[in-house]
Amino acid sequence: MLQMTENENDIYTYVVPESDDQGEDVSVENASLVGTGVIKPVAKPEDDLRKSFKGYTIGPIQTWGMAVGILFVAAGFLNLFTLSLVKLVTNIYCILFGLYVIALESPRIFINRGLQNKSFKWARLTRRLWGRSTVYTLFSMILASQSGVVSTLFGVIILIICSLFFVLSYVTRKVLLELSEHLKGNYLNEEDININVERIYNRLAPTGRFTKEHLRALGKSAGRYIKMNEAHIIFTYLDEDLVGEVSRENFLNGFENVREGIYLL
Repeated sequence: MLQMTENENDIYTYVVPESDDQGEDVSVENASLVGTGVIKPVAKPEDDLRKSFKGYTIGPIQTWGMAVGILFVAAGFLNLFTLSLVKLVTNIYCILFGLYVIALESPRIFINRGLQNKSFKWARLTRRLWGRSTVYTLFSMILASQSGVVSTLFGVIILIICSLFFVLSYVTRKVLLELSEHLKGNYLNEEDININVERIYNRLAPTGRFTKEHLRALGKSAGRYIKMNEAHIIFTYLDEDLVGEVSRENFLNGFENVREGIYLL
């Protein structure tokens, strides 16, 4: 039976049974899944794993998302004092929307957790990167259409950031499809596929607490290096309960939805 322990650096370690691999300790960061679900060392070094954009990154997407909100707030304040009532109302709305974006994109803490939970529940579009990007794009077009160089410039910058988000959403969707194919294995029957997916989940997270570290281990077993932003996007997709961990039920349902078809994340 597979046993999970913790090493002195608090990194989860999986002990392969002695009958399989002489009780070798393999950390999640260097783990791979084979057909039986037993975790063994990855044959390929990290440099040989497939990487999106050849390993390059634009930085944390949460930072870029907060930058979008800051630009909305700044544009609203710069144009706040105007003689036009319509523009005054538009700029106030722009400020409020910018503050909402900042709270939505910021890391989850006690201040914004409630707002994020309500938004993700009642405005499901905001749970996905492509959904938030679509909303930001619409508002940025309104901002860019206003008179004034600053408003137009800020609107164009937001459009560029949203374009990057759409590209990242599409690329991450391809990564998720790779993971789905890896979990599917050689099975064709949907029931057998679900059994295999659950088996792999249990091997990775026997305590039922699937984290981003387990997600990266799953990626390595599929020959894919999952970067920070990709892990964040995929994990947000799977973590339906927004608790920072993916339950067995959400894991199974999430990948079942992927097999049915998903276009963006």
